[in-house]
Amino acid sequence: MPDREPRVSPEQLLRIADAVPAVVAVYNINTAQYLFVNKAVTAIMGYRPDDFINGGLGFAVSLVHPDDVEELLAKNQEALDMANMLMAEEDEGIAAFEYRMKHKDGTFRWIKTDGTVFGRSYDGSVELILNVTIDISEQKRTEIRLRRGLKIMEQALLDRGTAGERDVEF
Repeated sequence: MPDREPRVSPEQLLRIADAVPAVVAVYNINTAQYLFVNKAVTAIMGYRPDDFINGGLGFAVSLVHPDDVEELLAKNQEALDMANMLMAEEDEGIAAFEYRMKHKDGTFRWIKTDGTVFGRSYDGSVELILNVTIDISEQKRTEIRLRRGLKIMEQALLDRGTAGERDVEF
């Protein structure tokens, strides 16, 4: 009897996807529909997977902060154009996007989505995208606090004179 490699069943793959502490989604470019969204979307964004599966791209875009929509859509199109131009099936690149999205509770959260080609159509063009999304709100708040602190330090240095004229200790 030949040795068989252990296989992961489809049910186990779903359990794995649902155990990931990030939103994992598969999106069809041609139909503008989500084919799969894991359960982490509820913990991260407050919505059910079916909200995205039934609502498609329109639902997802409606949640993006109005100030981020245009840039996000442009960057997505640029990444898609690049992937279609390369027509690679091995080592697909990863496109990263940071933007704000409305949580079901009405607040906006900073999120980071990494997307890659997950499937191509018969002619080699991109058909499916795999997205992995995490909440980076705390990271963004820390960045803002650090920038504010830096501005305060810069202003303090200016108020004291140039750094070359006085000794500055941190």
